[in-house]
Amino acid sequence: MARRKTTDNITGQVPKETAAGQDPALPSPDGGAATAGADVDAGPPSAAGASDRQRQAMAVVEANVWWAMGVAAIPFPLVDLALLTTLHTKMLSELAELYEVPFSKEAGKSLLASLLVDLGAAPLSRGLLGSAIRLVPVAGPLLSWTALPVVNGAATYALGKVFIQHFESGGTILDVDIQALGSQLRNQYQRAAKRLRRT
Repeated sequence: MARRKTTDNITGQVPKETAAGQDPALPSPDGGAATAGADVDAGPPSAAGASDRQRQAMAVVEANVWWAMGVAAIPFPLVDLALLTTLHTKMLSELAELYEVPFSKEAGKSLLASLLVDLGAAPLSRGLLGSAIRLVPVAGPLLSWTALPVVNGAATYALGKVFIQHFESGGTILDVDIQALGSQLRNQYQRAAKRLRRT
């Protein structure tokens, strides 16, 4: 019987199958499986339920992507950024619970802030500008509503993907290597932003 392939609803990627018929780790931007800094199989090869857990994890991420895009509709400057931070913390908490990784809200917020800074100045500045530009009458809200959904959604997706890969490789909240994950985060953001602009 042919094996059904799952597709990433945001980037449209179809994960490759391993020779043994097991589901591989989530693909990196170049199409291979990835962990922090290396293209290797991040999923435990003997874990029969790994693919189901990955699908559940991606469902969590994708749900939060759409919520993040919806936050852009909030008309109050900077309030939307505070809500986005809360949303990212909630997503990380949900992924940590799914992978049975201890989670601290304070540590999670600090980690997310570091990762978003590492993501780069351009996405962050677009997010801040999109939020602040709401103060401009009429044109401001219209411009922010066209730019912010993509920035919010892509950043949320990128964060979710790198944490899934990190947790799949056995990592925890406490052993995240910000520098090693930076390249993955930026690539995932660019891929997601390109996809979301076409939706």
